[in-house]
Amino acid sequence: MNDVLGAGMSSRLFREVRERRGLAYSVGSGYGYLADAGVMTISAGVNREKLAETVQVCLEEAWKMVDQPVPEEEMRKAKDHNIGRFRLSLETAHSQGQRNGELLLTKGEIESIESVVTQIEAVTVDQVQAVARRLLVRDRLHCAVVGPKLDEDELAKALE
Repeated sequence: MNDVLGAGMSSRLFREVRERRGLAYSVGSGYGYLADAGVMTISAGVNREKLAETVQVCLEEAWKMVDQPVPEEEMRKAKDHNIGRFRLSLETAHSQGQRNGELLLTKGEIESIESVVTQIEAVTVDQVQAVARRLLVRDRLHCAVVGPKLDEDELAKALE
């Protein structure tokens, strides 16, 4: 889901927010998890004048993940990107050690690289939409903005 939504230059957020609309210098999504908690984030670097529109477009793209299944071609690209990024992230002994330590802390076991690739390949469109429905919930949304001359009312309206 993260690869489709905002990981990389072929993601929905990058294409819509940056390429098509020219709203942001940078935009993307990410996640982090522990054994008992986690976070899904969308972040962007924007001019103050484009803040509200950027927030609205980012949320529109997020809600599409909830409401519409990912087309198979887009799913294939996301899987290829995810697998490629995953393999490249493990090129050093340090990165492999860090991964193994995090897995032991969060899952209690170390998954083999090929096992992870097999799991990524097995992900279905329905599973991606189910994860989006579980994580992208309107009344659990939080927003943080840093910058000059922020207008809370304008931001609240963008979040509707």
